[in-house]
Amino acid sequence: MDLHKWAGGRLLLLVFGDVSAAAAARLRAFSVQADVRCVQVIAPGDAAVAADHVVDPQGHLQATCHVFGHAWALLRPDGYVAATGESIDASLMHALATALGSGDMMQNEKEAA
Repeated sequence: MDLHKWAGGRLLLLVFGDVSAAAAARLRAFSVQADVRCVQVIAPGDAAVAADHVVDPQGHLQATCHVFGHAWALLRPDGYVAATGESIDASLMHALATALGSGDMMQNEKEAA
């Protein structure tokens, strides 16, 4: 599967491993609020929480993004990794705002907190 084609020219946020219900809700909000495709990446046999998900049977996708364990990677449409992190938190919001060239997302996150 070509994830960049699936993203349709948008930023691609890959979230590796388990995702809490609260984090899944935040990811759904990110994808609606910004031009971002959010995809959960799981190991074989793991349950997907996100509607958009892929199975990474041998961990190659995670290794390519240089993240380990429960983490995220933000990929630009040209395939480069724009940012990585461990939690769906303010650091992710900052990475998205930077990649999108907009402070709007940071302001919306502050208002939601």
